[in-house]
Amino acid sequence: MKRFCHALALTLLMASPAWAQRQLVDRVIAVINDEAVTQSELDVYLRPLYESLKEQYEGTELMRQLNDARLKLLNQMIEDRLVYQEAMAQEITVDEAEIDERLREIQSRFESPEAFEEELLNQGHTVADLRENLKHQVAIRKLHDREIRVQVVVSPREIEEYYQNHPSEFAEEGKIKIRSITVRKSIEAIEKGITDEEAKAKLESIEKRIRWGEAFENLAREFSEDNHAAEGGMVGGIKKGDMLPQIEESLFELKEGTISPILETAGAYHLFKIEEKKLGHVPTLEEVRTKIQGILFREKAEKRFKDWMEELKAKAYISVR
Repeated sequence: MKRFCHALALTLLMASPAWAQRQLVDRVIAVINDEAVTQSELDVYLRPLYESLKEQYEGTELMRQLNDARLKLLNQMIEDRLVYQEAMAQEITVDEAEIDERLREIQSRFESPEAFEEELLNQGHTVADLRENLKHQVAIRKLHDREIRVQVVVSPREIEEYYQNHPSEFAEEGKIKIRSITVRKSIEAIEKGITDEEAKAKLESIEKRIRWGEAFENLAREFSEDNHAAEGGMVGGIKKGDMLPQIEESLFELKEGTISPILETAGAYHLFKIEEKKLGHVPTLEEVRTKIQGILFREKAEKRFKDWMEELKAKAYISVR
């Protein structure tokens, strides 16, 4: 699987103009200024996606998903071409050392240099092809930095306003980690809505043994009739809203390490142990300042990129066929 993922990444990396120029002439599906995108180029992206999609969908739904993927990929290819063309227009340069660094990073994902070279050979590519495509990637990244990243500024005031306007986004809810012992009621008691004295007495006996010092988890493994018995009754962490209100109300009142009274639901009697209790916490602005800055930066960068891309498209010749 690791080898397949690296091979797929390399396949997608090679799906760019430098490799496409060596292909036989095929159907042109888009023209961006004076540069064409061919069906074979798009197929390089679509092929691995198709293999993945057909494992999840079939028939008309598969075709719909594939068509959606095709449109998204074609739009991405068009935008990449526009950005690279703009990078060339702005005379952005890429040093050989930068390409060497990216090449070493890709090679390190393979088990050996031989495995890397074998994968290149299997796909019909050369190191020269890969280097040219890496040059495109680095140039695009540099232009993004120039046009997007350095243009985006998040002020302290914006961070403070976001914190004040999103009070619940960073609040940490209280949680408890619990173990349970369950004794089910008889079918008759459930149907008639009456007390099951035998089941209740059984759990009362278990409760006494716990009070006298026997381990809750051992008794859970031996007697509990729920899905958590094998794990010593360990249910795990829960927050408010995860369980029935009448159960939660009692459990969240208890201290860490204590045992609940016997609690009744429609189908069973229960005992719970509070293994761990974490109180709710509202972090201060300083605790989440970096996180908020990241959120706002991404939002602004996405908007800046969208506006910038619209500018590039407006002054470009684009024809989709």
